[in-house]
Amino acid sequence: LTDSLGTAVLFITHDLGLAAERAQHIVVMYKGQVVESGPSLEVLQHPQHPYTKRLVAAAPSLASQRIISAKERGEDADALLDHHIAGESTLEKSEHIITVDHLTKEFKLPRKKEMFKAVDDVSFSVKRGTTLAIVGESGSGKSTVANMVLHLLKPTSGKVFYEGRDISTFKAKDLLGFRRHVQPVFQNPYGSLDPMYSIFRSIEEPLRIHKIGDKKWRANRVKELLDMVEMPASVMGRYPNELSGGQRQRIAIARAMALDPDVIVCDEAVSALDVLVQDQVLRLLNDLQAEKGLSYLFITHDLAVVRQIADEV
Repeated sequence: LTDSLGTAVLFITHDLGLAAERAQHIVVMYKGQVVESGPSLEVLQHPQHPYTKRLVAAAPSLASQRIISAKERGEDADALLDHHIAGESTLEKSEHIITVDHLTKEFKLPRKKEMFKAVDDVSFSVKRGTTLAIVGESGSGKSTVANMVLHLLKPTSGKVFYEGRDISTFKAKDLLGFRRHVQPVFQNPYGSLDPMYSIFRSIEEPLRIHKIGDKKWRANRVKELLDMVEMPASVMGRYPNELSGGQRQRIAIARAMALDPDVIVCDEAVSALDVLVQDQVLRLLNDLQAEKGLSYLFITHDLAVVRQIADEV
């Protein structure tokens, strides 16, 4: 706009990469105050205020998040990467937990005769214990693929296999078992967390549906899950609207972890978060993967995030 029309643009964002690319001047705010301002490259390359330094350090970069987390835990980073590539030690390298085979999805458009092909002959596999990222712009079909992997949408053609079994053949009991092992974390926890449910009820619900444990056991399990995502037990009685975006996403991750799944499908799970919270959530996901041997299907449009989290793209 500034080049073609001579119009000045005030751009509000939490995306430092976008700010560096588009802005000539940056103003950094913290707790209602301007803490630093100046030419964009100068501020980002030589930050002065502690908060700006934290923002820049937390922004997605070429550094691998799994290596950073390993160093902080005092682990050998190369050994950790070998673990992720190999999967669990008892499994062969070539074993895949999710396989998508020639997946196609068409939708009937209103007032039109022709079908809209949202997904066209897509195939890929997710190796056990690793992260596969699916990237692309809005409307490229990423989330439609994720919903078919989760069996929330039925494909027009093609198949999705879990542990070598075609999920379209699952009966009710098999499908319930599949849902226990493959869990989602969606982009907007306002949409995926019931605003009328307390945090305790939101996390406890999967355990109750799958008839796992008694009331006392489930209460202890919810506390364990909150501790796992670094949230205090005191939030159990609160509601989603009382929490920040990053806190709500941690609750969504805790709920996804409640059933000890093998696979978590993260559909733009960090795209709505500012860089500091995004960094915290990515570290959490990475550490949970290292600890639990989880497999991730990570849907995103952010290649910088992919550099941090993905083994394959």
